[in-house]
Amino acid sequence: MTISSSTIVRNGMPYIGQILEQVAPFMEKMFITLSRKSTDGTTQVVADFARTHPNVELDYEDVEDIGELTDVLNSHVRKCKSDWLLRLDDDDYWTTDQFQLCLGELEKDPGVMCYAIKPYQLFDEETHDTGWHKKYFSKFMRKTSSLCAIQPFPRDLPADKDGPLYWKWHKGVRILPYYFFHLSYLKTGSLRNEEWAKVFAHQFGKPTPLPEDIKHNVPKL
Repeated sequence: MTISSSTIVRNGMPYIGQILEQVAPFMEKMFITLSRKSTDGTTQVVADFARTHPNVELDYEDVEDIGELTDVLNSHVRKCKSDWLLRLDDDDYWTTDQFQLCLGELEKDPGVMCYAIKPYQLFDEETHDTGWHKKYFSKFMRKTSSLCAIQPFPRDLPADKDGPLYWKWHKGVRILPYYFFHLSYLKTGSLRNEEWAKVFAHQFGKPTPLPEDIKHNVPKL
């Protein structure tokens, strides 16, 4: 079983380097597209990472409309030769043990098109957003000839006649009993920090202490 990753990043600081490093040892290829409009130091961090990791394929984009990134995402899918493709965003932090547990699941059910997993949306190293208790992200996509993005970025990837690989209703999606940390509130810059998105940031939850069995795995931020 092989797996590659797909990352499209603009301003990913301060965690983009850690996020890439955590999964790099497990990746056959890492497809990274970096925005030429990045302003926060991401360009240097990602370029340095690419120079020291031979499994990275790095290119650049300067689209005017975020929806155009759908074509970039599809280019990653087309180039992927692995069995699975991981959607790795610049605010997804995977601990090694949780990532290995996920990889162990990928070949258990040949009928699965995609595995979804629970994010802990962090406010800081001690608390998380309870509004995300029941949310899952579709992250591990089985590489098939029909896998592609048909909706404007950053919507999820679909698969053939059964439609988008959303965890809520697609019959080919299974939920893994593991987790990763979601750092969008903590990033220096993000789509979620732009004016149109700020209203959503704390709309549904409030800071709540992390469970004890999760807290000891929180990255040192």
